[in-house]
Amino acid sequence: MRNVNSDFKVYHLNILSFNCKNIKTCDPLFSEILFNYDIVLLQEHWLFDCQLPLLDNVHIDFNGIGKAVDSDDPLPPTHLPRGYGSDINENIIDKRGVRALMDDHCLYTKDLGRTFINYKHEEISSIDYILLDKELFENNSSYLKLDFCSSLVSDHYPITCRLNVKIEHRQQSTKILPTNRKIKWSTIDVNLYEENVNKSLTAISSEIQSGHELTKVMTQVKTIMKNAAIESAPRAKVYKRKKQKPKIRSFKTNQASKRCKEAFAKWKANERPTSPNNKIYCDMKFAKYELRKTCRIEIAMKVLNDRQEILDARTKHDQVFYKLLGKKRKAEELYIRTEYIEHSGLGAKIGSICCAAPTCADDVAVMSDNPEELQVLINMAYSYSRRERYKIQLVQSVILPGYPNRKKQQEPSFPWSIGNSIMPLVSQTTQMILIRCMKNVKKLDEPCTV
Repeated sequence: MRNVNSDFKVYHLNILSFNCKNIKTCDPLFSEILFNYDIVLLQEHWLFDCQLPLLDNVHIDFNGIGKAVDSDDPLPPTHLPRGYGSDINENIIDKRGVRALMDDHCLYTKDLGRTFINYKHEEISSIDYILLDKELFENNSSYLKLDFCSSLVSDHYPITCRLNVKIEHRQQSTKILPTNRKIKWSTIDVNLYEENVNKSLTAISSEIQSGHELTKVMTQVKTIMKNAAIESAPRAKVYKRKKQKPKIRSFKTNQASKRCKEAFAKWKANERPTSPNNKIYCDMKFAKYELRKTCRIEIAMKVLNDRQEILDARTKHDQVFYKLLGKKRKAEELYIRTEYIEHSGLGAKIGSICCAAPTCADDVAVMSDNPEELQVLINMAYSYSRRERYKIQLVQSVILPGYPNRKKQQEPSFPWSIGNSIMPLVSQTTQMILIRCMKNVKKLDEPCTV
């Protein structure tokens, strides 16, 4: 590799083309020569579609991709035929059709001599070529025929080509590229679209003499139609992205946020360096770390202060204590209670999804098709309420049985209880503004308090 200038570098790209005549017999040859090449083009691999993954096992440094004779209509592994077809091994470079193809697409190659060997070990025809465009062909490309390989078992010689490829190196941009929005054709200005297309089409040459020129013209037409559609469509609304607000605001978090913004502005003004040894880059990363650390500490301190405030009010003012406790539990109580039940793995399920504790506002309906499991879930909810010191309304804690078969409805005899109270069996119960019963759900005229 050598430097051409500050923007371009030249790399040597080594390509191998080989008519292997059954890839399963070429392991020794691949082990001998493949480490010298970047791209390997194989012909007549004799693999069916279900066997194409074997291409990944040709060499540890290569990823394989290919096409089989049955790729359009794959055969199952149990119905693979035996035997393969044959081809015409003769000099093809002088054929009129091949020459027309090369002239049409401006392709060039180098004749390496005879590359096919017959059963008498005689070199009889030249059939293997690597075709290049004019720029690559004239850029010091070199060809070679590998007729000296000791482990060659195919009747074709491998051929190689070494290219000097010029690659432009650009610094990776940190800008987010705009996405191509979908155009609604029902909203575009048809007259403006037609005017823009007709105006731009006059600049395209109408004389097409080769396939290369046809491809170029089709690309220009596509670009013209795309630009005309964008100009004729109404402008899309630009929505400002809302910045995420920090979870907590305090003097320390405000100071840490200010330092982080200053460090980021300094880093941006110095062309956004990314080297770990750059002091500005390290300062910016450290400022972000300090901001996240300060926010976590302030959140933890707020939780401790709220807890301490509740404990202090418990010994001094009962009214303030219950008010603070209720405010704290309002956001957490229902979520923790249902998660506590669902993580147990007990209760009703839909497939593998646990639905043992569906909720509505601050009500929980515990469901199970097993009487013992249902009692365990009730005990979990009751013990949690005792630990967190909130009161369950025993009057509304009832059992509503459901029967899969309406003709065979036998009242369950299991004695469910919550605490020291037996839970009654009922045929209907109220939840929010609904009456839930064993058969259907009815809506109340007025909402009830639950």
